[in-house]
Formats: sequence, structure tokens, C-alpha cells
Amino acid sequence: MTPQLQQAIRLLQLPTIELQAHIRELLESNVMLEQDEDTESATYESLSGAADCAETAAPAEEPPVEVGR
Repeated sequence: MTPQLQQAIRLLQLPTIELQAHIRELLESNVMLEQDEDTESATYESLSGAADCAETAAPAEEPPVEVGR
């Protein structure tokens, strides 16, 4: 197993609060990293609510595609 895969598995197993703390530590310790302002205020609740809404929405109708010969 590669080190990257091991790290990914470890991060996926972290509870949300610990994951947020880990990300905050990485942001503070590495000057090359910066937090995206759009995602700064996003929370798990708002993201999961958007997923629920998307699942119940009717699929968008696609315009017909014309094939030229």
C-alpha cells in the first residue's frame, strides 16, 4: 500500500471535528496552502441538504442532438 493511500484511508476515518482541526493545522503550518473563501462557510449540514434536494429534483431535459452527415 502506498503512503498516499495510507494517508487517504487515515483521513477518511477521522471524525469531522478532528478532520477540520487537522486541516486547520496544515493551513497554519504550510504557507503555500490557503483556504478557499467559498468553502470557508460551508458545513456538512448545508452540503448534505443540497444533496438531498438534488436527488428529489426532476432530471433536466436535454435538448435534442442533431447529427450531421
